Amino acid sequence: MQYKLLLTQADTIMFRWQLKVFFSAIEHLDIPKENIVLLTQVDKKPSDELRKFERFATCHYFEDNRKRFYKPSCKPHLYGRFWEMYPENKHEYFFFAEQDMLIHALPEVPLKADTWYWSDASKFIESGKYEQVIGMQPRPDKPGGFHAIGTGVDADFWYKVEEDSIKLFEYMCRHVDPKYDRWICEMRAWIWNIWDKGFKTILPAELDFEYGKGIRRPVKLYHHLDARIFDKTRFQHIEPFEVMQRYHVPEELSVSRYINAVKDCSKNFLKKFNDA
Repeated sequence: MQYKLLLTQADTIMFRWQLKVFFSAIEHLDIPKENIVLLTQVDKKPSDELRKFERFATCHYFEDNRKRFYKPSCKPHLYGRFWEMYPENKHEYFFFAEQDMLIHALPEVPLKADTWYWSDASKFIESGKYEQVIGMQPRPDKPGGFHAIGTGVDADFWYKVEEDSIKLFEYMCRHVDPKYDRWICEMRAWIWNIWDKGFKTILPAELDFEYGKGIRRPVKLYHHLDARIFDKTRFQHIEPFEVMQRYHVPEELSVSRYINAVKDCSKNFLKKFNDA
């Protein structure tokens, strides 16, 4: 396998049910647990349910005592902690994935130490507006985001992304319309710091993804971002599995992929997981 899958999350009901769907959906890929890494922020110790994922992945648990008004900044913080524990990570390739994803097939890219491969995030990340807030100059390149494959960074890089994302979020809270997408400041800080480090960036078709809007397309990745038919935020404190039969959408719609994956997880994966 070219790289290791890496997912980062908190030990909450919402993230745990999304992980169940994720692992159910990638079961057909037969990825060894050594090549899937979960970094999870826990309150003193992992929940019993979270520990069941140790059967499917290599799991690391971290306490985070910082009071975070911008919660996504915990993600680069956990990366920093993990890279600090294992400095050799700087020379490994990782595929940075998300819990609310489906991976139909693993992306294939020609790995290069000076290049990061990204999904196209130009619909979500603007260029030329806010880079100066964290002391950077705008770039003409299309920004990547959400999912990436790369190598060559260290713990200090991730801690800088953490601090830059907080600084940017604070600025946007003070000066930018609240309807604007401030929640992805860590994604902005990540790609901008990659550029600042001198890495090349490529947005290959292999990392193209559906996100629940429109009709299905022949891509390898799905990331559930659209809330119009299935709003994942309604299931922050309860799992959706028992109510999924209420959801019926035409198969040609992109969102049907995620709805079917949640249903399939309920039918075929949960017993195996609960018996772990």
